[in-house]
Amino acid sequence: LFRFLKTAEGTRKKDYLLLRLPLIGGISRKAQAAWFTGTLVTLLGAGVQLMEAVELLLANADNVAMRDALAVVREDLLEGGTLSQAMGKHNIFPKLVVQTVAIAEEGGTLTQQLSALTGLYQGETTRAVEGLTSLIEPVVIVTVGVFVGVIAATVINTVYSLLPAIK
Repeated sequence: LFRFLKTAEGTRKKDYLLLRLPLIGGISRKAQAAWFTGTLVTLLGAGVQLMEAVELLLANADNVAMRDALAVVREDLLEGGTLSQAMGKHNIFPKLVVQTVAIAEEGGTLTQQLSALTGLYQGETTRAVEGLTSLIEPVVIVTVGVFVGVIAATVINTVYSLLPAIK
């Protein structure tokens, strides 16, 4: 399994699977949205042209699903499409991001809107991770408690079984 996950196909399947899992998928999608909007606003704010910024995002995306989506976004931009139209073709980009980018493109406020989206999705990602952690924490505590209880019961049972041999 670990060898398979290190291959290109294994990484692809893992990344797409992470986006589909019930709890983790939402967190992963929000984290990808925060990464995309945050990096794009930084690049655009530094004066990088949109096409070059998308190419840099494509080169630095660590998630295969995001890389695939950015490759198609890049192609659509080369064909003369808008960023929001290209993003709308992929479900990795939340609808709120696509709609906000569309409005921002028309109004000329892309960097400001992307900055607001970055804060929103970073906050949502943090809250989602904290929520998941608070769900997992009691399960871990009960599991450790059961494990310690089994060890204690085994030790006590062993001591009581040796008592008759000592007398």
